[in-house]
Amino acid sequence: TCLRSHRHLRDAWLKIIVNDTAPVGPHTTLDLVVLLILHQITTHTKRVESALRSKIDAVSSQPVAYTPKLLKSIISYFPGVFSAHFPALLSIASWLIRSSPLGSQGSRVASAMVVSAFGAMGMFQRQEISGELAVHIGSGNANEVDTAARTCLQLAQEYPRELRPFAVFIKGLLDYVDNLSIEHMRVIFDVLGILSTLDVGGGSDGDSMFNDLYIFVRKQLSSVYPKYNRIGIVGTVSLLRQLGAQDSAAGAGGPDVAMAGSSSQSQTLPANVHALRRAVQLLEMLMDSGRHQSWAFLSMTYDELAHIVETQGLHVQLLTWLHENVSSTFADQFLGNSDRMAERYLLAAPPSVALSLDDEESTILDIFNHNGDATALGLDRVAKRTDMPEEATASPKLRGSLLSCLPSLLRLVQVCEKALSAGSLAEIDALLVCGMYLLPPVDVSDDLPAHITSSPSAFSLANGLENSTSALISGNLLVGANEDERRELMDRIKFWPPELRRVLCTSLFVAVNWVRE
Repeated sequence: TCLRSHRHLRDAWLKIIVNDTAPVGPHTTLDLVVLLILHQITTHTKRVESALRSKIDAVSSQPVAYTPKLLKSIISYFPGVFSAHFPALLSIASWLIRSSPLGSQGSRVASAMVVSAFGAMGMFQRQEISGELAVHIGSGNANEVDTAARTCLQLAQEYPRELRPFAVFIKGLLDYVDNLSIEHMRVIFDVLGILSTLDVGGGSDGDSMFNDLYIFVRKQLSSVYPKYNRIGIVGTVSLLRQLGAQDSAAGAGGPDVAMAGSSSQSQTLPANVHALRRAVQLLEMLMDSGRHQSWAFLSMTYDELAHIVETQGLHVQLLTWLHENVSSTFADQFLGNSDRMAERYLLAAPPSVALSLDDEESTILDIFNHNGDATALGLDRVAKRTDMPEEATASPKLRGSLLSCLPSLLRLVQVCEKALSAGSLAEIDALLVCGMYLLPPVDVSDDLPAHITSSPSAFSLANGLENSTSALISGNLLVGANEDERRELMDRIKFWPPELRRVLCTSLFVAVNWVRE
């Protein structure tokens, strides 16, 4: 009351705080309380914010700096004092969230203030904090959204049971989650995943919340719009991350998730089994949705799954499920045998394999078989045999190119193999050393499309090749052993039709991504 009624006293105290060079100590708590009181006085709000900014932005090694650790300890040690000035505390924290650049000291201080206040204060203050964070996340400002979302995730990790009664604020963000970036979506779904998987299978509010999220992500996955598919993928994988974590699902031994454990595990096993069943249900839904969407959908799914396996780890039963139901499809879709290439293609010469690390390895990566640009140009109708039955492992007809899944599926194969084999990749040695089949030498006695053969001489090489030789045979020399022939081929590529150059560039682009992974 004295500060509010005497301006000269307010000015004097604020001046002392701004010019104070003494190390932080017992008086710092009183200084913070005074600043909270002055911040509520309209004429002093800007001056208080300026004083706080100077203290916060001071190098943390200086004794006068207001660091996240300092503010967190003060608020946690005197919760009653700061509860009395909670509106001002929340106002300052909100101001810091709005005005501080991404990853700055100000954003870290704001997060520390909010987390410590949430942990130390009562239900009313926690409700206000939850609602305020939801407002910041929905603001649309990238820095503000990032700080608020990560603060909310920290609350979910440190105080999940205290935050769950206010999950309705965070669930409300699902109505406009499509306006968030992928990274911010992931944080929001991680928060909801943590809250919805507490006491999983116990018939609590968490089960109801999980069911709501399950319905939401299933709806997104079944949408015909890729934007909503991405939301569904991120949400499903975030739920899977919580249900299938190694530590949370530990103890559910045996290959079958429904298998009963020993008597010593009888208290924890049912919840673990229930969590694993739900995780498998999510995986099945995700894979089934991918079979009706696009290859880009599956590619993002494989990337997200590989990320959580690599960075967090999954329960061994879920890794086994991924290995048996997803990773194993890699060989069926992409690999071939060099000794049996004549059964698939009309070859005018032995297949030329690029970048093979083991000349005796017969396994090859058949890129041409799924080159959509070659198919659009009609090259597959020339190169592929027509007297052979359809392959039993033919890929489903989805939008886009199957080759878009190659890098992400290879990454998933590798991380699953490492996780299941204690870091060893011995089981997929043949895959890691195999060569690539980019463009096949076709039988030139067959008729090529007219727009390709209209000027055969433009596609031939001078050294040892007939003028009638097709561009496909010449293109195969790009990965050959003769450097002179490759250089001459590169000089003549400019004479190729744009469609044919696109076929070659697509194959090389896929090859670069393969080597990169």
